[in-house]
Amino acid sequence: MHDAIPHWWSNLQVTAYAVPGHTEGSAVYLTNSVLFVGDSLQNKSNQQITGPSVIFSTDRTEGEVSLKHLGQELEPHAAEVRFISVAGSDVVPFTTMP
Repeated sequence: MHDAIPHWWSNLQVTAYAVPGHTEGSAVYLTNSVLFVGDSLQNKSNQQITGPSVIFSTDRTEGEVSLKHLGQELEPHAAEVRFISVAGSDVVPFTTMP
């Protein structure tokens, strides 16, 4: 997968970013100002975004590296990301990646 290449389905634009570490082939998706991350990232109770859970990941270290890379990839597009949706958590306002 190539990062940050937008794909169009009718009038819906979806941009995918690779985030290996949670599972092989993990990706997050940006569409309509929401970054959908599933279990690739965690939203702690203090609203801090961290890498994938140690229990449910194939390579936690790679997940942390992916998180930093994702932050770099999203930096130029920060104004486009308004919310983040993490599995098992509410959709929360997006401020910045660690």
